[in-house]
Amino acid sequence: MKHTYLLFFALFAVLSFPAKGQNPVNYDTLLFAQQQAKKDAFLAEILKRKAEEQNNKDQNTVKTTASLPVDWKPRGPKALSEGFKDFHFDLNDPSEKKAWLGTYSGLWYNKDVLADSSWHEVESVKEGVFSIAQNPVNPLEMVISTFGNFYISIDGGETWNFHESSYSFYLKYNPQGELYSCSFEPFNSLFNTVYKFNRSTYEFETFIDIQATFWQDSDPIATSLAFDHDGLIYVGLASGKIYRSSSSTGGSWSNIMTLSLSNQSQYTEIAIGKDSNNNKILYALNTKAPYNQNSINWIRKSNDGGNTWVNLSIPLFSGVHFNFRGNVSFHVDKDDPNKFAMFSGSLVYSINGGSSWFTNPNFIIYSYDNHLSVSSTGTAVASGEQDIELIAGLFSGSEISSSDRRKDLNTAFVYDLDFPNNFNDSLLFTHGSNLRPWAFGGIDYLEPINSFPQYYGYGSKKYTDKNEPELAFFSDPSLKFFDREGNFDDHNVDLGNSYGPLAYDEINNVIYGYRFSSEINNQTVFFKVLDVGSGKERIENILVNKYFNYPNIYSSSGNEFLIQNYSEEETNHLYRISVLPDNTGTYEEIGLPNLYFNQLNVCRDNPQIIFGGSYGSLHFSLNGGETWQHKTQNLNAYNLYYAFEPANLNKVFVSISDGVFFTNNFLSQSPIWNEITGNFPGNERNRIWYRESDGRLLVSTYYSGLYSTDYFRSSVADSIIFAKYPSSLCVNEPLKVTFYRNGAFSEHNSYELWLSDANGNFSNATKIGTSETSPIYGQIPNSAISGTGYRLRIISTNTAVPIIHADSEPIEINQGSSLFLPGYPQAINETNNGFVLNAPVSQNAEVWYVAVPSGNPTPTLEQFITGIDSSGLSYLVADSSLALANESNPIIVTGLLAGTQYDLYVATKLPGETCFSSMSKLTVQTAGNPVSYCIPSHTNGCSSDTYISEVGVYNYPTYSSLILNSFNSGWSGGAYSLNSDKVESIIGGILDKILFLQIHDFQGTFPKRRMAAWIDLNDDGDFEDDYETLSNTSIEYNSPQLNLSVPANTPPGIKRLRLRVTDETEIETGTDMTSCGTYITGETEDYLINVETNDPFIFANLDKEQVGQCEIIKVVMEVTGSYNVDNLFRVELSDSTGNFADSTVLLSGLSAIFPVNIQVPHGIPSGDHYKLRVVSTDPVAVSYESADFKISPAVYAVSATLPEGLNEISGKGSIVSTENLNSSSRTSYKAWNSVILQPDFIASPSSGGAFKAEIVGCNPN
Repeated sequence: MKHTYLLFFALFAVLSFPAKGQNPVNYDTLLFAQQQAKKDAFLAEILKRKAEEQNNKDQNTVKTTASLPVDWKPRGPKALSEGFKDFHFDLNDPSEKKAWLGTYSGLWYNKDVLADSSWHEVESVKEGVFSIAQNPVNPLEMVISTFGNFYISIDGGETWNFHESSYSFYLKYNPQGELYSCSFEPFNSLFNTVYKFNRSTYEFETFIDIQATFWQDSDPIATSLAFDHDGLIYVGLASGKIYRSSSSTGGSWSNIMTLSLSNQSQYTEIAIGKDSNNNKILYALNTKAPYNQNSINWIRKSNDGGNTWVNLSIPLFSGVHFNFRGNVSFHVDKDDPNKFAMFSGSLVYSINGGSSWFTNPNFIIYSYDNHLSVSSTGTAVASGEQDIELIAGLFSGSEISSSDRRKDLNTAFVYDLDFPNNFNDSLLFTHGSNLRPWAFGGIDYLEPINSFPQYYGYGSKKYTDKNEPELAFFSDPSLKFFDREGNFDDHNVDLGNSYGPLAYDEINNVIYGYRFSSEINNQTVFFKVLDVGSGKERIENILVNKYFNYPNIYSSSGNEFLIQNYSEEETNHLYRISVLPDNTGTYEEIGLPNLYFNQLNVCRDNPQIIFGGSYGSLHFSLNGGETWQHKTQNLNAYNLYYAFEPANLNKVFVSISDGVFFTNNFLSQSPIWNEITGNFPGNERNRIWYRESDGRLLVSTYYSGLYSTDYFRSSVADSIIFAKYPSSLCVNEPLKVTFYRNGAFSEHNSYELWLSDANGNFSNATKIGTSETSPIYGQIPNSAISGTGYRLRIISTNTAVPIIHADSEPIEINQGSSLFLPGYPQAINETNNGFVLNAPVSQNAEVWYVAVPSGNPTPTLEQFITGIDSSGLSYLVADSSLALANESNPIIVTGLLAGTQYDLYVATKLPGETCFSSMSKLTVQTAGNPVSYCIPSHTNGCSSDTYISEVGVYNYPTYSSLILNSFNSGWSGGAYSLNSDKVESIIGGILDKILFLQIHDFQGTFPKRRMAAWIDLNDDGDFEDDYETLSNTSIEYNSPQLNLSVPANTPPGIKRLRLRVTDETEIETGTDMTSCGTYITGETEDYLINVETNDPFIFANLDKEQVGQCEIIKVVMEVTGSYNVDNLFRVELSDSTGNFADSTVLLSGLSAIFPVNIQVPHGIPSGDHYKLRVVSTDPVAVSYESADFKISPAVYAVSATLPEGLNEISGKGSIVSTENLNSSSRTSYKAWNSVILQPDFIASPSSGGAFKAEIVGCNPN
């Protein structure tokens, strides 16, 4: 029994810990381990069940009713059929087209394997058939072994009679019709005996005890058994020795392998034929381990019955030994012993006795339990644990070919499964253990979906998010994301070193995994992946101060996950790991000591609720594992797996060897289990799955495929269940809401997300998002006021079925303080490349802003903060600044296109507040006119076989790609388009990006095409200047690449990129394609490229559009490049026409501290077209000029009667007064430019009124 447990655990371990990063050429080691573990475990399982069978017959399962009328439908998938143990051509068929197949699930037959007819299951044999033998003397006698018992037929397989036996293993008849059973197989010394069938007792009796018979050898292990035509017996030992009996009854034994042996020998195989003179021709092969490269020690031949031997050459595939997996199956032609074939995953043969070999490197079967079966008519079949191939061309003297012969077999062993949680969805994903399909669909038998690449996903568990049905991924070893059509996302998440399965928390989109342990330091490092599926995943390590030896991670919820530890000291102990904010983890032992859980689940709504399944019982805890309840005491449970309805924990399903059961009162002290086995065939059941959306139940079997039932569909109520939503939000903040959609209403439906008013009332609600499925993304409106009573509502939209909705619990929405001074913010002083944002505030605060071309979507709060738009590109303008209270706060905005309208979003944030204020939106148009470009033509472009289908940029530093224009299958009108949605940035003088194109070719002939690319570096509307041509070359392939770079001194800003393609035949020899010329074929696509620079460029502007003499202006500047340490800046003012020939230096000797306050001199004449610029000294650089601004005195009018006593009016450009001075009123006017007393000004000295007027310049003192 100990061996049984260890072997079953070996199966679990191999299936749960897939190898990382395997390539097809390196599959042998993994496949051998997987298949051997599966086989050993299954054999041990059968032996265990045989031992318990009699005891189980005496026990009755307690249930309330007979099996309910549940209809189970077989689903296959037939493409995953496997577990093939033996293949045999029927000697009773003169044409030998009929064949028998032994599988892990039973016995099958095929009436015409040549014609690829269907396989049919023998209903009377429902056990694993491991060997098939047919009596050569009386072909009507056939025997099959179920590894411990056997069935015998005396009518050629029409009927089969069961017989118990402890020693029915691998069966062989000798030429005289005597039946033998050998228990040995390669690399397995557990049994080492040959048995002979006693026809009178129907028992297999010991015939050769290998250890006792060959005692003179040290620990002899037999690996093969053969008979010659005289009935002599040959036993091959692992050491390479071959013993031959002296008679058909055994007698004395002698070693006939006289040549030297290898000290690394592990396996010997024998084949025997005879020539026309009845000389015995022997072939023998000896190997090392079964999956090492170059594992063959020798191949030998004897032409005299084993008295003498010669070494044969070893067949090679590209210099490497003939592949060897598990065992080798030999065949010697009955008429010509020089025709000899070997099969062990790959097939080789010789027609000259092994002097030379015919190989076919394209024929490789990645499986084990190899059998090469050749009928007397020459029909050959090569079969392995997972393949059956009809061979054509054997012994033809040329390469062989093969065709699949698995039609209608239903022997799949689906040991892991996942699926989208959609109503009536047929899509299923299997774990995969080889180069086979892993994505299936279909109403009846599941068929492979060919768009899913077979290798991609090899051996990896698939994960689907049950509340985000479009989110699916696996780890191989990086996280790879795929959609339901088999398309893989561009981004992968490298997990680094990780071992074992992952635990995925679908509510919070978090993965937990195991990294490594240190026994010396008593520490274990786990890891978590946050924001799974967002494209912005983050990986963080978790340190636990306890040594766990390769723990298995189970279900997770929130900041907790469960592990089962397998160290020798703590076998089968269950722990909860709680992750603290600093990513250290605490551990707490829970569970039942030494009870092994093969399945664990945490309730998604309450992590204190845990389901734990062992192979014989289902346990349940309501308090996080502190106490447990045994829930299947009324079931004679063995090999138990379970599933449950997450929204109704009373509904639980279990699959056990005896049947399938469910309960509707699981939470009660003693659940009543109802049998739902129904018409489920009598196959060994394994795993069980339940789909919440439609109540579909799926059960897998041991090598008999998958079965499903929709019996529970009618009990699934239409409902929307929130999975996760934010409880606190800011205005303009994006939100993601996930939910479950259960019931028939969800098929062919879509959904809307609504926000109530601040009191939770939906009578005046706001729609903030729509989606075909979960999740729904929305955004809190800019106008939302602060409040704690808001609610979210998800509502379906298909009026052909009932409208279903669900409301959230109350959520909080906050809006930061609005701090802009009255009349602000303003966008002023527009230039050809930008403008000034002036955003003064009433308190010290941050001012944030984003500029987007008008008509683009309003940025979300996340985009607003990060400065990255929805495509993942940085906005051309996005930044923040710290503004001082009640001061002018000019921010220079540059890098925009001339004559283009932009939307500017501006908000404030106090340091102590969590949320931003509502966004202020300004619309501003840059000065000047847009640069005009020619629109080239391709007169017959749309009917040619050449066009640009995809354009992207590869970034060397980040190893990432940006698709500027994703794959398209046609042209725009006139075969010209301007693609301005995505703008990539490059730095002048630096080559770190590559432009790649996909040129579509309808004919697939790869004709010569001309491809050219230009960038307008100086914004003059053409592509004819120096360095503006990036490429102009002939290409003969569909994926050209070119360097995306510009000279270092290129002025920064947005530039036009032009791409053109046409047939090479249209370009005159020795000439280039032109940027504006007309061609017949091809296409032209324009893009925008943002050029940044490390050279010194200066942009300058100011905070006012009009200013008077002596007034203060604030000059703001933006610089690029680097400046020497002794560099100084000066600010120059043009004349009133904007000319700097005789400029005025307003301020000099400045370091790079801007903005700076400058007073306009008193003597500057008034004018409408003044400009500013900034000049550096080291290096010398002159800024782009500012916008025009006006200088003229600001007029201050005094019209009211001022109070009695002394009054002073000063700090004004020009004062105009209509004051009436009388009594004791005294007024002093001090102006920078003028004091004007209007005609209705009155001063009455006789009554005490007086005034004083002074022109004081910029200094009132």
